[in-house]
Amino acid sequence: MNPQDQEILDQDVLAEKLYAQEAEKRLAEAEEVFELEAKTGRQSYNWEDKYRTHKPRYIYSQTHYNTDNPPPKVVQGYKFKIFYPNLIDKTRATTYKIIKNKENEDIATL
Repeated sequence: MNPQDQEILDQDVLAEKLYAQEAEKRLAEAEEVFELEAKTGRQSYNWEDKYRTHKPRYIYSQTHYNTDNPPPKVVQGYKFKIFYPNLIDKTRATTYKIIKNKENEDIATL
């Protein structure tokens, strides 16, 4: 267990001890136990369904190799089809940057 996880665990144990100490104390004359729950109505929005998490759509490579059509010996690059089906502003084109890796010149991040 790394030190950060241990610190979180220690804080949880300390919080439980403090809660138990406060729960054991007697209530003062003006205090009472607060245990009522109020139900709140949930408001829904028109755009809510559009932005909920969903399984992404995938486009698979159309290229298939076999013994008659073997793959190339060296990968020369990759071709990507990037599409955005749920753009908020469809009038503006999306942008991207190519970030070169300083440690390895053969690697770049899109």
